Amino acid sequence: MTALSTTSINKSYSNCDVYDGKWKNYKKNGFGTMTFKDGSKYEGEWINNKKEGEGRYTYANGNMYNGLWKDNKKNGEGTMNYINGDIFEGEWDNNTKIDGKMTYSNGDVYEGEWEDNKKCGIGRMIYENGDVYDGEWDDDEENGDGKMKYKNGDVYKGEWDGGLKNGDGLMKYKNGDVYYGEWEDSEIHGFGKMKYINGDVYFGFWDKELKRGMGEMTYKNGDFYDGLWDKDTKLTGKMTYENGDVYDGAFYEDYLQGEGIMKYNNGEICQGEWSYGLFVSGLITLVNGEKHQVKEESNELTMKFSNGDEYYDLWWKKEYERLNTVSVL
Repeated sequence: MTALSTTSINKSYSNCDVYDGKWKNYKKNGFGTMTFKDGSKYEGEWINNKKEGEGRYTYANGNMYNGLWKDNKKNGEGTMNYINGDIFEGEWDNNTKIDGKMTYSNGDVYEGEWEDNKKCGIGRMIYENGDVYDGEWDDDEENGDGKMKYKNGDVYKGEWDGGLKNGDGLMKYKNGDVYYGEWEDSEIHGFGKMKYINGDVYFGFWDKELKRGMGEMTYKNGDFYDGLWDKDTKLTGKMTYENGDVYDGAFYEDYLQGEGIMKYNNGEICQGEWSYGLFVSGLITLVNGEKHQVKEESNELTMKFSNGDEYYDLWWKKEYERLNTVSVL
């Protein structure tokens, strides 16, 4: 039997779909327009009743695809204009995006790999606010290794999970500070090292952006602290000063506060109670080995020596003067 020649027809189907276009061998073949009952419309090429080649599909909801088709599905290069203003330009496979550029109506622009119509694989997102992310994606979120350049000048490179910094990562802040260590939900959390622009270096534990737990701080001036921290302040530990003095004890708001022992570089030792950086009561061991007890009475300091001499207020003044020449941070 000889194949029928190509002709043009206008055919209405029992389900109210309407086809207007080329027809061959009792099938849609060539260019034609199919208007569907739900209001959607396809205008393009057909092969044996299937959308095949170039064509434009306008969906009932207003979305519109213009590109290549194969076996009734979007396959190859094509552009999808969404009713909300988003535009995708790229590669399709069996109706799903696999690689291309999405320009979002809010100004964000993503270019990279896709899976199941979601950002997945390697891609770059330029956010409307000026931030730029380059790296791995999964399920439409930053996941895996990636680099974020923030508009404010900060740069993060490291691990992501669920669209947030999670795991190990390096942050270079605009002000010159540099942090490398653990993150949780985009906050410094866990173990890490911070190099401050002023020359100080902290190495230890963090809790939601604050130093908390065991940690070491090396100060630019040569002082060194090793001990417990809470809410970014020293709690209890050992401070070795650049001049050789060593304090081991409690702190409050970076002052020597509470029980502690100070061994001065000249051999003198003060062991007892401290208040806002001042030694207020306890045992003093002088360089020559003499031991003297200092007591705080009625907000005045009394120093009693073994020979019976007593001095009021003198120690406080001398200690205050010493404090102004020693870094107690």
